[in-house]
Amino acid sequence: MAAKYIVFHTPDGFYGAIFDGDAFFHEDIANLDPEFRPVGAGFVRVDSRGNVTCEGKSQGLRIGSRGREDAVVLERLLCS
Repeated sequence: MAAKYIVFHTPDGFYGAIFDGDAFFHEDIANLDPEFRPVGAGFVRVDSRGNVTCEGKSQGLRIGSRGREDAVVLERLLCS
């Protein structure tokens, strides 16, 4: 299974989380901090050149990927 992700809007800006889709549901991660509001969720892929692609949706959270907008947040996460 592909890795899952969530992008959160927080009091300090946008942050992303990437996690094992076989071990966790989107809801498990989304409920860790009530101040973090999920704004994008789905599946993430990173190709051999480091390009990040976000797609799909979280059925449990009822929100979808925001595509490139989410990918930019996750790229920042991966490069920090």
